[in-house]
Amino acid sequence: PVEELDGDLMNTNVSVRAVAADDKVVNPADETISSMANRTGAVAGINGGFFNINASGEPTDGEIINGEIYKSPKAVNDATFTVDASGNVGFNKVTFSGSITDGTNTHTLTSINWESDANGDGITEITPRLGQVDAQYLGGTRLIVLGTSTDNGANIKVTSITTADHLAQLPSGTYGLLASDAPSSGGSWVRNTVHVGETVSLTNTLNGGKNIKQLVEGSYRIIANGAANQDSAGASD
Repeated sequence: PVEELDGDLMNTNVSVRAVAADDKVVNPADETISSMANRTGAVAGINGGFFNINASGEPTDGEIINGEIYKSPKAVNDATFTVDASGNVGFNKVTFSGSITDGTNTHTLTSINWESDANGDGITEITPRLGQVDAQYLGGTRLIVLGTSTDNGANIKVTSITTADHLAQLPSGTYGLLASDAPSSGGSWVRNTVHVGETVSLTNTLNGGKNIKQLVEGSYRIIANGAANQDSAGASD
């Protein structure tokens, strides 16, 4: 991700926002910061977090851009940078919680666009922002539920339930669920509950921040309150 600065800096008219490489979560080409800054008209940009360099290009933590969750935050440490709808900047721990409902059956939604969460009891929502995930990045065969949505994935009318070891780029208006294909409570719940033709409803909540428009989740804060910081992970500089 890159933080973007717009406007006349002499008049301190500055806006800050996040930009994803190629506007996707997974980007093996590893778009450079200068490319992201140039194509968005930024005055300056800086690398906003860690990512899988020379691999999938996927950020290792969460990101929200213009109010859209590209990858849900985990809040492992206290270095989550946010900008709210009023332009207020903060460093907060932001956590994600969600649910999946099909009829009277409900299951926890573990995350959004964390393909690594499709294990055990985990079920992640996948969106067009995830990008293409080749077999070497998906990590094995997964259970894939796909469907159409007119409300950005809040309600998904299921059109297919398949298994595969890779994910194609989802077209606009297509959303889905990703779970383990091995015997697991998450995969079993999907197989026993979700069927083609049904509508699955998803909810999500961000705890630790209100009206978040931009979010870049880093691993730790180097400085806090003007002094060297030692965070919950014991990292300091």
